[in-house]
Amino acid sequence: MKKALIIAVVAILLSTTISAALIIHPPAMFIKPVSHPNPPASNVTEPPTHAKGFNLSEYQFLDCIENALSIGNGSLSRLADKGFVVIPDRNASFDNFVKAYKSYYVNDLPVFITTDTILNVYHLLVEKVLETYEQEWIGPAIQTTVLELYNASLELYSNATVDKNISRDLLVTFAVPNLLFNSSFKYPSELGSYIAPIMNKINSSTEVDDFPGQDYTQYKVRGHYTKTEYLGKYFRAMIWLQRRLFSLPDTQALMEVWAISHLLSTNTIASACWEKVNTVLDFIVGPPDAMTYKEVHRALMKLFGTSDLSNFNETNALLLRDELRNGDYSHSRIISYADGRPSSTIPFDIWSIMGQRYVLDADVMQHVIYNYVTRYLPSGLDVMAALGSERAMQLLEPELKLYDYYPQLEGQRENISALVPDFWNASAYNMLLDAYKPLIVNDSVALPQQWMNSSGWRSEKLNTVLGSYAELKYDTILYAVQSYGGCSFPKGYVEPYPEFYERMARLCDRMEDLFGSAPLPGPELISYTPFNANPHDYWNESRFQPTFSKLGEICRILANISRTEIQRKDLTPEQVSFIQDIIDMTHGRGTTSMPPPVGWLTDLLRANHIDYFGTDSRIVADICSNANNGMVKEIGVGDVQTLVALVTAADGTKYAAAGPVYSYYEFEQPMTQRMTAEEWRVLLASSPPTRPDWAGDFVA
Repeated sequence: MKKALIIAVVAILLSTTISAALIIHPPAMFIKPVSHPNPPASNVTEPPTHAKGFNLSEYQFLDCIENALSIGNGSLSRLADKGFVVIPDRNASFDNFVKAYKSYYVNDLPVFITTDTILNVYHLLVEKVLETYEQEWIGPAIQTTVLELYNASLELYSNATVDKNISRDLLVTFAVPNLLFNSSFKYPSELGSYIAPIMNKINSSTEVDDFPGQDYTQYKVRGHYTKTEYLGKYFRAMIWLQRRLFSLPDTQALMEVWAISHLLSTNTIASACWEKVNTVLDFIVGPPDAMTYKEVHRALMKLFGTSDLSNFNETNALLLRDELRNGDYSHSRIISYADGRPSSTIPFDIWSIMGQRYVLDADVMQHVIYNYVTRYLPSGLDVMAALGSERAMQLLEPELKLYDYYPQLEGQRENISALVPDFWNASAYNMLLDAYKPLIVNDSVALPQQWMNSSGWRSEKLNTVLGSYAELKYDTILYAVQSYGGCSFPKGYVEPYPEFYERMARLCDRMEDLFGSAPLPGPELISYTPFNANPHDYWNESRFQPTFSKLGEICRILANISRTEIQRKDLTPEQVSFIQDIIDMTHGRGTTSMPPPVGWLTDLLRANHIDYFGTDSRIVADICSNANNGMVKEIGVGDVQTLVALVTAADGTKYAAAGPVYSYYEFEQPMTQRMTAEEWRVLLASSPPTRPDWAGDFVA
């Protein structure tokens, strides 16, 4: 597998951004509010069904789980009533999934392999791949690009090739990212009065300017970019390249876009780095939500037969503006900046050097908040409802009534339901959204455990998907556009969602197919390396090679086990062994110290140098901003909690099993205080926000 595959992998796992990596832009994807009458209440809320009446004395191993996890009477009562329960107590909570499985193993508890586990492993692998390649070649490639463009702009500025104001703005535009990479970067002293205020705003990360200015709170380093100094520098430089917006209706801004497009198209090194980074981000997250320099170049060639500056004047700039406005060129679909005007007056004709990516969920969220309805911030449930979850629609009923946005949300549901497979397969981001659907979209197939057909369990699966969705937004926070406004496991069970596991396996296959031969920038293009590494080791293409093929193999085995469970057949000895082999510590018995665990879960993480005991699964990401009230919506994952489930096997044997699950949070936070994962963990330990009300459907 090529290095590119790795990056792609990252993208998948994480999956981060604007539109599907699909380079076609089907109009049906980008929904405008449609007129739908508010439905009768019966269409929004169906009578919930509940699994009731479980005799706990009939279930083996429940006493072991009760003693090991110190389950209280409240949890036992909920278990007897519902057939499953998530235990919020500290002794049944962990900061990552491997620690949870280790606890079940050493206490000889039957294991319940959750879909949450597979989604979390995918996130960990993608995060590892992404941060490795951003540090090793994406960051250096971008650093090379901005230095090349700065030097080219300096030549224009020094030779007075174009208007002085334009050449000065170009020089400032490319001096800023160079300074963000290197605070000692030198530039003409007369530019100091222009550059210093920008750098002050970036460094404080507290100011919000109206369009065409920037929301400088976005420059607060967060996500995995807090892990190293270089990643933090790369984060801020890339934010600048994505959020330094040029309004195409403005003549001077358009002429600057013309000049930058010329510089990019004529600089072999800069254009090669831009192209290869853009190709990777196209698949990881999706295509830019803005016109690219290549489209501007195409328009110039159509109008003048050349893209050089020989025709560079205001009169021709007006011809270029008309061509870009009326021709077959990309246009922004997401309002990604602070602007208080009605949506019908907001200019979507913007351009940036490395546009943030279109992602489907941002399109959904944009249509269910101001400027479309009188609601400031969305909920993660809006995205789940748009993907087809009836339970999410039920839980949203109070807000649907309060803000009267059912027509907008229903329009999104209809549009998404009509999307074709090519859309879902176009990017890793889209493929992960598609993998969520079997877990939350109800179908006519009854699940094998009685309680799995209840409204409470459907709420728990929303918790699973939203926990993974928080990880996805954490992974892609830089790129995706954001809308404004003695031990053993004596028994085991796998969550029976075969289509989910199959879609995750296809996602892994897709990563290998698309990135196995994708060209990546090599040392011959990159001027900077953040390490003094041996070139052979530095550009090792095989470090992550088996990662996704192995995860795909695991997912297919789990899919087969799920089908066996749904068919209510006995598991084969091989299937039983696979469940029990998720983690194993028997190989070190007789030694004086606790051995490192083996098993397919820990082996997969260890092979990719992931510290499975040291990793903290508690993460947070902001998903939507609203400059009107100065707040952002944050979604996050708290402690890994333990789900206890009552299982009836195909042969009638009854037992209790334990498995780890996400704990999902969403809350509002001031824009000037966007949260890092480190700050989130401190908040969880001191005064955590309240879980969503619907978590009461499954948490004791």
